[in-house]
Amino acid sequence: MEPVEESAGVLPAEIASGIALAPAGAYMAVRVFLPRHFLRVRARQGERKLVFRGKVDRAELGQVLKKAQVVHGYTVRSAIPGFDAPGAPYR
Repeated sequence: MEPVEESAGVLPAEIASGIALAPAGAYMAVRVFLPRHFLRVRARQGERKLVFRGKVDRAELGQVLKKAQVVHGYTVRSAIPGFDAPGAPYR
């Protein structure tokens, strides 16, 4: 039986890749639980989502949506319980 040579200072590929990808995995895991709101916009060209991260002032958002409804004639519907938005609740 031949002696096994040991290489000092070399990590196996599985451990090295795990260490390299750990920060990205931790970042994604934390982002899943952060609060965020989105505004779904439907237009002739398709549907888009506008994502708001962090704290959202619902009263100010309601004013913006009301202005969009009055000035531009947009239809505004809300799916947020207790949200005082113009228009009927989204179903």
